[in-house]
Amino acid sequence: MQRPGPQAGRATAKPATPRWLKGFVIGGVLLAVGMPAAVLISRSMLVQQVLTEQSSSKASMVCTGGDARAADGSGVLGWLFGGSYFQCADWETHEARLQRERDQAQASYLAREKARQQAR
Repeated sequence: MQRPGPQAGRATAKPATPRWLKGFVIGGVLLAVGMPAAVLISRSMLVQQVLTEQSSSKASMVCTGGDARAADGSGVLGWLFGGSYFQCADWETHEARLQRERDQAQASYLAREKARQQAR
């Protein structure tokens, strides 16, 4: 009587997925997640850069808010590869901005003084 050897079990097993195919799938998933994340981060940095430049501007009108937009609205590929530009949505006069900053500083000072007096 013959016993089934190790070769008999291997012949019925399904072939393993090729290593290159696994690498291809993993690379595709990383690319599909990484590219949009990189675009979103770069757009966020663009918005911060423009708003920082505007905050130190001496112009009479200062941009106080906005967002980055795709250079062309041609779908996903244009969104990923077309680049971005900044579009300002909120404007404020330079004097109004300075007054708002002064009011915030004064309110912060008064809140600290009140907290200090309550601690005594």
